[in-house]
Amino acid sequence: MKLFGRSAVMIVVFVMMAGALSGAALAGTAYVNLQAVLEQHPGLEDAQAEYQEAAQELEEEMGDVAEEDQEAMMGQYQQMLQQLEQDLQMGLVDDIIDAVEELGEQEGYDTILDESAVLYGGTDVTDEVIDHLLATY
Repeated sequence: MKLFGRSAVMIVVFVMMAGALSGAALAGTAYVNLQAVLEQHPGLEDAQAEYQEAAQELEEEMGDVAEEDQEAMMGQYQQMLQQLEQDLQMGLVDDIIDAVEELGEQEGYDTILDESAVLYGGTDVTDEVIDHLLATY
């Protein structure tokens, strides 16, 4: 006695495959080229301009200082510029991480990695992250 006819088995297989495929789409792994996203960040030019302005101001201040004091001040100014650069970069990176997380939640990805960590598989979402960043910045 057959419990399932041929068409019933095909329907069950089809439903199982469809569920697996939709689950894979919702629970997948994606990757993003973070460097490409950073280069497209809408705030990058402003951050670079802010850094250049600060560097120029510090350079002008150095001109007003006696030569023997310039060496000591140079180290302090370099530290200030390094800290500013780091702060500006972290602001941009925070925006990118927010965009990646929001895209991951919207699209149902379990994991989104930097593309440098991917050897095989996954979905490239770089363009989607850039689009999301541009739309929300």
